[in-house]
Amino acid sequence: MWGARGYVVAIEPIPEMVRRLRLNVASNGFGNVSIFESAVGEERGTSHLYIYPRNYGQSTMALRGGTEIKVNVEPLDSDHRCGWG
Repeated sequence: MWGARGYVVAIEPIPEMVRRLRLNVASNGFGNVSIFESAVGEERGTSHLYIYPRNYGQSTMALRGGTEIKVNVEPLDSDHRCGWG
């Protein structure tokens, strides 16, 4: 998938999807994956995310219905790595 020296940075703001991702990573014994429970935006802060439980792929920060949750937002730095840590 990414090779022996590769590293995966997974960014996911939806708590249920983070839970599933962590389970998948642990079940498959992946050690080179970092998971960040956050959305990506221009500035650090919080935002509202509208999720669609039957299709998380339709989730959006634009007000269009769905279930509203509050999520953390983090910018990417100039090296395209997350600004966390």
